[in-house]
Amino acid sequence: MRALLVVLCAAALVGLVSSSSPAQSIQALEKEMTDLVDRVSPSIVSVGALSDRGPLPLARSVGCGVVFDREGLVLTTASVVGYAKEVEVATSRGDKYKGKVVGLDPATDLAVIRVEGADLRPATLSSRPALRPGSWIFVIGNAFGSLPSVSMGVVSGLTSPVKDDMGQEMLRLAVPINPGDTGAPVINTRGEVVGIVMGRISFNPFAYPARSPDLVPSSMSLAIPVDRALRIAREIVETGGKERGFLGVRVMELSDDLGTRMGDRTLKGVVVTEVLPMSPAESIGIVSGDLITALASRKTETVSALLETVAATKPGDLVPISYVRRSKTFDDRVRVARFVSEYAREQAAGRNLQPQSASERIEAIKAEIERLRADLKRLEERR
Repeated sequence: MRALLVVLCAAALVGLVSSSSPAQSIQALEKEMTDLVDRVSPSIVSVGALSDRGPLPLARSVGCGVVFDREGLVLTTASVVGYAKEVEVATSRGDKYKGKVVGLDPATDLAVIRVEGADLRPATLSSRPALRPGSWIFVIGNAFGSLPSVSMGVVSGLTSPVKDDMGQEMLRLAVPINPGDTGAPVINTRGEVVGIVMGRISFNPFAYPARSPDLVPSSMSLAIPVDRALRIAREIVETGGKERGFLGVRVMELSDDLGTRMGDRTLKGVVVTEVLPMSPAESIGIVSGDLITALASRKTETVSALLETVAATKPGDLVPISYVRRSKTFDDRVRVARFVSEYAREQAAGRNLQPQSASERIEAIKAEIERLRADLKRLEERR
């Protein structure tokens, strides 16, 4: 409704400065919009993937993708095709093709698939999107399996409290996103792709703010700028996907008030809010509340600085880390792991995927008790 009011107001202004009637102006604007959709739609495909990973024997995920190369290369998201045994690509004309996953980058949730023998038209990608808060945009996606489906809105902001796992900011959009729209292109009024939809903003009180491609429609969504997405897509094509580092912490910026409560307002670093189980950070005894000040000989005064350093570190490397706990500084070394998606980590941990027998649950509890005892012993030794 809000988008419709914007269109009507704009059309009314056009009518005031032209000889056409307001009704004719609205019709002319509507035709320009529908022509834009018709022009861009052949470059957008639906992406369906069958996977044997997950709680079901064979799970199907459905998303969207945009053609960016005449060789049949399609940019989509790793959350749609990351574990695919089979990939099917369908055009707006109804043509269906088999696709092959070229590679993916879990840290940015981007993936590239290749479609052989298909006459696919590449979209026009903006090299330097000239976006401002309030810029009109369209999302042409595959909502509920219907391609093309069109949503209209505006750019809400060019910076966002939600960042990807490399610490990079994403576009914030005031546009509805529905199931099937993950990976859809964000289009400007010139018909150029300016971003790739990554999901909607999920307001989780225990992990605010968070990015989530879940099934609840939202009027606020996130997109990765197309220039960065295209750069990563080319890296994927050249290398088959890039391995990035993983530390296993969730962090937040250090406020002046929090620095005061930690006993030193001159401290610079990021505060650990959560340590993931079986992660490199947990293995060296880092706990919630610690202040990480440096990693791999680089200062980590911001969340982005830490995430970028972690992502850029080669998996398996043993790097120095410094952190503060109760005004005491610790210098240690941590072996950075290979980054995988959070869903894959849950699978590796065997959580909530298959029902456990009573004996299996008992053994799991015993193992957890032993792990906690070991953690407690490490903490006591550090005091």
